[in-house]
Amino acid sequence: MAYKGKNVRELLSKADIYSKYLPHGPQWQYLDEIRVLSDTEAIAIVNITNEHCLGHFPGNPVFPGVLQAECFGQTLGVLAQVAQGKLRAGFYREADVVFRGLVVPGDQLELYVTMDVVRLPLVKGKGQATVGSTTVSVARTISLALG
Repeated sequence: MAYKGKNVRELLSKADIYSKYLPHGPQWQYLDEIRVLSDTEAIAIVNITNEHCLGHFPGNPVFPGVLQAECFGQTLGVLAQVAQGKLRAGFYREADVVFRGLVVPGDQLELYVTMDVVRLPLVKGKGQATVGSTTVSVARTISLALG
């Protein structure tokens, strides 16, 4: 991975993420930590629990791909706000997200997100999610607006 060995510039706890940057209620608070590496790179950590997978699928819980996509969007939203010093992130869009493996309770999902284009109020980036050394999803395009 491109970020291995890079220093963490800013470490944000779950409390920091959701009190300072994202207005999400408890049911949508997936990110446990964000490690901001630079103005264009961040790593988010999600410790997957049974609660994340309720009903998907009973007896064989799996963290839904749509929630992995949500985690990419939340990570870019925080990175953009930290880097640009703007108000909260708003509407976002993801395109060309590919899922390559299952994520289950007990896994630690690591999302590496880069911000590649900044044309305020719009920002675009991409991301890769891994469990251990296995890539489980890739978001080739993440877009959002800062407001």
